[in-house]
Amino acid sequence: HVPHYNVPVLFRGELVVTIHDLIHLRDPAFSGSFVSRAYASPLLRLAVRKARRIVTVSNYSKKQLVEQLGVSEEKIAVIYNGVHPRFREIDHEAACKRVKMDLFLDPPFFLYVGNLKPHKNVELLLRAFGLWRARRVSNHILVLVGDGKRQRELLEALCARLGIVRYVRFIPFVDDQLLPFLYGAADLFVTPSRMEGFGYPVVEAMACGTPVVCSRASALPEIAGDAAEFFDPTSCEDLAAALEKLLQSSDYRNSLRRRGLERARVFAWEECGRNHAELYAKLMSV
Repeated sequence: HVPHYNVPVLFRGELVVTIHDLIHLRDPAFSGSFVSRAYASPLLRLAVRKARRIVTVSNYSKKQLVEQLGVSEEKIAVIYNGVHPRFREIDHEAACKRVKMDLFLDPPFFLYVGNLKPHKNVELLLRAFGLWRARRVSNHILVLVGDGKRQRELLEALCARLGIVRYVRFIPFVDDQLLPFLYGAADLFVTPSRMEGFGYPVVEAMACGTPVVCSRASALPEIAGDAAEFFDPTSCEDLAAALEKLLQSSDYRNSLRRRGLERARVFAWEECGRNHAELYAKLMSV
């Protein structure tokens, strides 16, 4: 079982391959690049030819494999990822105290977690946040957790043009043990991504009881279910309105929090393991 599409080229035995997404083929920021043409595309096509069964992490990714690479549906098994038990509901005041002590971060804030690559659509988040701030007097800041030197420079320049530099905090890295406290201290978690095969941070935020504002794109509606406020990932106006909607209603935030905690229980590593074991047993019995 190769847990990525970089299968061993000369291997002649039986293969199960996990393909998480087709972002390198589907997203314009990657699809025409040298990495995509020389590495990702050839290896993905080799992987689907050589594999006896392909595992993917959402029905959205399954659909992409069928449509983009011509894989038969019968060859694909959808097995959701799990979320680590460390991502759990933490008392809000305790979480705020911890992030203030370790990250010198004063709530209230909105939170984004992920890398800063173009398909993550952080530019739209900054524009929407600037639009929201222009309409509302608030001491909320936007905290962006994610690395990428070149992308960060571009985003910082955008913050300067939008006049929101003092209201945006970039944090390149947060330790796994501290990350649940950061989720727990945030008033909202926002993911504006245009393309995801799964969307780990959404599940982590839900497991921590943080209300989620989520783009209506790719696998994200499937993963978040009814536990998020969705918006159009091409519309700053739509995202700004979603932020305002949640801040205006504590009842709605609490409803999303409860639904998120329930939804996160679907994503358990034990279930993921059982599904893989059943797949292996089935293949070995034929």
